[in-house]
Amino acid sequence: MLKGIEGLTGILDDEGNLVIVIAQVNVETPFQYFSLAVHDDVLHNLLTGKHNVIDTTLHSGIACHEVANTFQRLALPIVDIMTIAATGSEWDNGGVISRTDTNDKVGYVAPCLFPVCSILDPVYTFSVSRLQTAAGCADAMVHAMEQYFTDETTLLNDGFCESVLRSLMVNGPKCLANPEDYTARAEMMLCCTYGCNDILSLGNTDGGWPCHLIEHALSAYYDITHGVGVAIITPRWMRYILNERTIDRFVKYGINVFGIDASLSKQEIAEKAIDATYKFFESMDIPMHLHEVGIDESRLDEMAHHVAADGELEEAWSPLSESDIKQILVDCL
Repeated sequence: MLKGIEGLTGILDDEGNLVIVIAQVNVETPFQYFSLAVHDDVLHNLLTGKHNVIDTTLHSGIACHEVANTFQRLALPIVDIMTIAATGSEWDNGGVISRTDTNDKVGYVAPCLFPVCSILDPVYTFSVSRLQTAAGCADAMVHAMEQYFTDETTLLNDGFCESVLRSLMVNGPKCLANPEDYTARAEMMLCCTYGCNDILSLGNTDGGWPCHLIEHALSAYYDITHGVGVAIITPRWMRYILNERTIDRFVKYGINVFGIDASLSKQEIAEKAIDATYKFFESMDIPMHLHEVGIDESRLDEMAHHVAADGELEEAWSPLSESDIKQILVDCL
């Protein structure tokens, strides 16, 4: 096993590679790295770290290749060594960049952004903190949920989503109980990889990813861990949109994911499933109210407007207006 970043950079140095180490990632990092990469004629990106490191490198890689190739929609090849199980960046083709000066958190997707090689060794996740382990588990669970709660689905993909959720609910707590449980870390890492590589959504219509879009406003305005944000939002979103049209999906979720008694009424099953979702996140020691992470009501109107402005959630599985988004945020306080 490589002994940290020093071991990796040592190997690269020995092979005659140019190594640029950026210790702290923030909103300016893509632009700083872009300047270095263009000046020094970087041909590949090799990165080690978690999703914000990867998203930064993707953003920089696009910029470098656009300058070098007259703005062709290409990017420098990405090779990554994962040190956290969470977003599934090792097998997807998009990223998110925050601009705190404008309170924007914007996603970008392109076929050229799939990594050419990803190295996933669960041992590298042994040292991940309790909070980040729990947040990574929650984020991957919500990835599965965002692809599960939609109109048109397939039995196969429903099963994929349900299996990922059950596995994370078993292995996430095991990783907290014993951070060096290789089997639990490995299965959680694999679940996170499958959670966001589009396999779970094959054959399913797009549900709009409402919990992620609402959370992006939170983490654009405040310094909040993304996985914590979606864990806070998701049960409130579930309860807010539970109605006659959506209830059958929650019934299936409750029976197949949590094993709730199918002989109960639909309303009981759905409500128990939502309660169980909340209680699982809470059992992972995730703060479950916005006030616990330093967010009060002062900017809720502004954030709700920010989310609603582009109209995406008006086309979601359960359409949300600006006032709906505001109420969900109020319920999260």
